[in-house]
Order: sequence, then structure tokens, then C-alpha cells
Amino acid sequence: PYGVLIVDEAHHFPALAAEHLATSVSFSECLGLVKRLLYSDDKSSEGHKGLFALMPTPGAGEAVMDFKSAAEGFFNEIGLAAIPVSGLNRAYPLPEEVPSVERLAMPLQKIESLLEQAQASAPSEELELEARGTREECRALVKRLSFILERGWGDEACYVVEPDGAALRRGVITAGAIKAIPLDSSTLIREYLLSSAKSVVFTSATLSVGNDFGYFKHALGLDDPDEANRVQTLLVGSPFNFKKQVTLFLPRSMPHPRREEERYVKEVIEYVRASLKHSHGKAFVLFTSFKMLRQVSEAVRKDLDDMGITQLVQGEEGWDRTRLLKVFRDDINSVLFGVNS
Repeated sequence: PYGVLIVDEAHHFPALAAEHLATSVSFSECLGLVKRLLYSDDKSSEGHKGLFALMPTPGAGEAVMDFKSAAEGFFNEIGLAAIPVSGLNRAYPLPEEVPSVERLAMPLQKIESLLEQAQASAPSEELELEARGTREECRALVKRLSFILERGWGDEACYVVEPDGAALRRGVITAGAIKAIPLDSSTLIREYLLSSAKSVVFTSATLSVGNDFGYFKHALGLDDPDEANRVQTLLVGSPFNFKKQVTLFLPRSMPHPRREEERYVKEVIEYVRASLKHSHGKAFVLFTSFKMLRQVSEAVRKDLDDMGITQLVQGEEGWDRTRLLKVFRDDINSVLFGVNS
């Protein structure tokens, strides 16, 4: 029980809440069920054998393998049904035409029936309970699958397919999971989290937009007139002297980093080169990939050498992050190239 809740870095909260309130079914979840029913992690240990190995039931092996085959076919078909515009490695909308829920429901119902038989003759209370729990899990999986495929939240949710990253690295296109994610989780947040606490503090450096908390309050369902007296806001300015200590440069246009990667890298190199000359070093150049870090740092190396500026590159010379940061702090003109780790 709690009466007071403090949420730091609270700008992440609405998105995280939506993710956790999502309904999903994944291929790995189906494979996990197959493993628990049939296989053993350690053949020398009775405790790690599959349920149907501990409670032999006629037809169980065939039924479970039918379900495994159905799950593979289902997620393969979903994965190939709509090649995503955003790229194969990102989630994309669930296709309008989807496989029938019966593809997985029928083999799961067969497994559930066999588990009921196994439960009736279970040699121990523990196995009886596990058989009962696994039956409920089969029913819940079918229920979640139906909810997503039938778009149970209507237009109030986003229905997506997440690609199987491991399969993509092998050159195979298949779905890893399907999800229904609520677009607005504010009602659920307010009902299940905020209403039970006497006081909740949300704090972060980036909660306001244009010095206004309206967007964040709406995301939490706190813009309701009934909540007006309960909600207090405080915007604390930064002590940092931006006018004196910061130069902000924002390119008006850039090539697309994926569709025009070669042009994009060239543009980044030119902007980084110009910026470092303007500031005479004194910079942390941050990347999202080691490949681009190496391309840019190598391209501007001669310019920095000509200016007599120390160049520090994450991953070079075996230096760890602690040593890199120490040198970077001590040498105020140095330039550190790093990734977001």
C-alpha cells in the first residue's frame, strides 16, 4: 500500500503506460508454451520435464506439434501480408486481411482438452495445479488473439505487427508479435494509479511544451474539470546560461538517413567540420551507430590535427569510457566522438 507516489523522468510515463497496457501475442510466447508442454531443459531432472512428459497423455505430442506448426504458419503469413513502408526492422500496421483466429484456437482447444485429461489423473497436487494453470493460459491466449485480430478497442488503439528481428538477420521475413496498443491510456492511468494515492509528484526536465503543461496533463487524464483543484504545476527555469554558453545550429533540411544514407553522411560530415572549426573543438559529437561514428571521425581527423585539437573516439586504442571522459574534461578544446551508450 502507498499514499504518496513520486515519478521521476515522468515524460516517459504516458508512453510506458500505453506499452504495458497493450494486449499482445508473440511467436516466442507460443514456442514457450510448446517447450513447457513437451520438452525438458535438463533430462536428468524430473522437475524440468514438459508437462505431458510428466503426465503422459495419448495424442498430446501430436497435438502440441500441430499447434507449433500452426503458430509458425500464422506468424509467417502475418509477416508477409503487408511489407512495411517504414522498413522491415520496425513495427507496422496490422493488415486488414488477417489469418483466422481458428488457425491457433483449434489446436489450443485440443491441447486444453488433453490437459483436462492429464489433470484428472495427475500424480501430485502440484502437477494438477500446473495443468489447470496451463489450460487457463491456452484460453487467455485465444482471447487475446481474438481481441487483436478483431480490433477489440475499435479506433481507440493502434494495431501493429512487430517483425522478428532474429529471423530478419537470417534473411527471413516473419512476424514476431502482434499488438493492440491503446492510443489514449489516460482513463486507465487515472482510475488505477492516480485515484488511489493522496499525492503524486511527476517531475522531469521536459514536462512542459511552450511553458504549458496541458499536453502532459491530458496524457494522464488530469485535464478533466473534476481534477482542476487537485492539480498544481510548477515550472522551474534552468540556471544554465544558454545565451552565453550555447550556440544552436539547426539545418533547415537534411537527406533522409536511411533512404539517402550516403548523402546524409556527407552532409553530417560537412556540418560537423564547420561546427568544430567555428567552436575550435570543445564538442561532444554523438551518434547512434559505430559505423557512422567511424565515417565522420575519420573524415574530420585531418582538420582537427591541423588545428592542434585532440580527437577522442570511442572504441579506438582500447580506451574505456571513464578514461575518455577524464581526458575530455581535462582538455577543454578536445572533441569526443561517441555513441549513446
